[in-house]
Amino acid sequence: MSQVSNPPLAGALLGLIFGLLEYVIAMTMFRAYVSREVETARKAGEPLPGMEFAAARMRMIRHGLLALALIVYPVMGYAIARMFFT
Repeated sequence: MSQVSNPPLAGALLGLIFGLLEYVIAMTMFRAYVSREVETARKAGEPLPGMEFAAARMRMIRHGLLALALIVYPVMGYAIARMFFT
């Protein structure tokens, strides 16, 4: 069994933290945009074009951001830290 040192694990943790932070910021921005559009359309009394597809798009975006946050960024952090610091 190969020995796992601290720098790669720290890199993976930093990648996870960065990914989760990006997820929270992006989802907050998307939700604010959608709620602003809904409120504007509601005040104007007009139908919302494309809102039937918004839930599916948001689900795809959310799953993509979660995959980046939980898989890609920690793996990249681990690999970069292992390459430079061990």
